[in-house]
Amino acid sequence: AAGPSNFAVLSLGGSSSAGVNLNLATVVGNVGVPNSGTFKESHPSTVDGTVVLGSLVSASGAKGTNTGGIVTNDALLGQAVTAAMSAATHFAGLTPTLPASQLNNGNVNSTLTVNLAPGVQNVVDLPSFSLQNGHLTLNGTAGTSVVVNISGNFRMQTGTINVSGGMGPLDVVWNITNPSASVVTMVPTTGVGILLAPDNAINSMDSSTFAGEVIGGYDKLITLMSGTKVTNPCQ
Repeated sequence: AAGPSNFAVLSLGGSSSAGVNLNLATVVGNVGVPNSGTFKESHPSTVDGTVVLGSLVSASGAKGTNTGGIVTNDALLGQAVTAAMSAATHFAGLTPTLPASQLNNGNVNSTLTVNLAPGVQNVVDLPSFSLQNGHLTLNGTAGTSVVVNISGNFRMQTGTINVSGGMGPLDVVWNITNPSASVVTMVPTTGVGILLAPDNAINSMDSSTFAGEVIGGYDKLITLMSGTKVTNPCQ
């Protein structure tokens, strides 16, 4: 799919309204905030990785609970932002290979297994995605990937999203194509994939867990709070 970035959590910057706010959260991997965003970290949040900031981003919001320290690297952040923006545009233009009905039109409220075409990139367009009392398994062999383009809200409220058959968490992309969409994960949920919401605020709360990457928030805020955990499997 998108392939791993250097980050578990990446803000796309844009202004001082953008950035990452860690409030009693855990990130296993790197956190990136380019110019001219903000970085806030409330104790006892932890970053098991490096916090990479743009040269115009203040580190005054950091509590020092990140194992890799804080570094400034505009070039690395610029490359990551460009790659994320390009990927979002590319994914949005792909032709669907799966009907939306195979994912229950985005309403997952029961146990659902989707068997993907093996060894290729699968694509599905959904009007929205809601996980509520649902358990979704995306099944495919190694080398299989899936891009889920979502033109409405993305809500993980209760349940689980898993991969099986040889796929890994980074073989799944959730691409939010509507700048006005709400992107929220809540307890008790466990998800996988690359959550790519380039123009949206992202809010994860109440001990929700996500294995993959959280990327987005151009001119918006990514907020991880109240026990939320994001783990990049490549870190």
